[in-house]
Amino acid sequence: MPPVRFKATRKRVAVIDVLLRAEGRHTLDSISKKLGVTVRTVCRDLAFMKQRMGLPIAHDQDRGYYYALPVAPVDFAADGTCRPYALSPASKTFSMEAVRRNLEIVHHALYEGRTLTVSLLGPRDTMVARNIRPYFFSRLRGDLYLFASRTDSDALMNIPVSTISRAEPGPEMQEPSPFGDERVRSSGGWIRSGTRHHVTIRFKKTEDWVADLQMCEEQKVERSGRGFVFHFKADDLEEVRTVVRLLGTRVMVEEPRRLRPDETSAFAMAGVFLV
Repeated sequence: MPPVRFKATRKRVAVIDVLLRAEGRHTLDSISKKLGVTVRTVCRDLAFMKQRMGLPIAHDQDRGYYYALPVAPVDFAADGTCRPYALSPASKTFSMEAVRRNLEIVHHALYEGRTLTVSLLGPRDTMVARNIRPYFFSRLRGDLYLFASRTDSDALMNIPVSTISRAEPGPEMQEPSPFGDERVRSSGGWIRSGTRHHVTIRFKKTEDWVADLQMCEEQKVERSGRGFVFHFKADDLEEVRTVVRLLGTRVMVEEPRRLRPDETSAFAMAGVFLV
């Protein structure tokens, strides 16, 4: 990673990152003109981004340089290092090559609508195998997470990418992802934080997996005899509806009132109980 004194390198990487996400044909000449540097410098920057940062940079005659897979936004840390995603301390157990391989497998599973078998680093460095339905990647607490559900229990999971020891593709999912074609989200949680709507969702049972669930990045959670209660603010109520449909009869939505449909609506018929 480039140290903090190489601010020019970090600025170029940031610009190249934006270019590779944009439509159009990006050649060495066009990138060098955009940056005001030599083609040789651009080659070094692209090699650094691919080899050291693990970014899936690809090239062909028609498209020029581009990202072969969707990636989360590049981070520029306080110490001056830059990386495509922040990794938690657990990632030190695995090589960057292993992390990159797992990311590619998960990306392909997302686009092909397949389940996954993942080996996760658990407490005390134990390995835990899980069969999951992957839904999307999201930024959460400075790390890149895979948001998924377990195939055996439908429990929701926030899986730090840095804890995935190995990922293997499984069979196709019987139902398409309820979250559509969106694969990488810019902000953390199952539901994006906002300011417009106060939302309260109550889980009827105090299942263990609920305690680890990050429903919304700026959530407040209460635990009582009535179950876990999640409070947060959101701008997009459709995101709330999608997650509530996925959870089914496990949850009750206590607010907002506009999520209380009539008894004949498709939402009510889906088996979701609203109060």
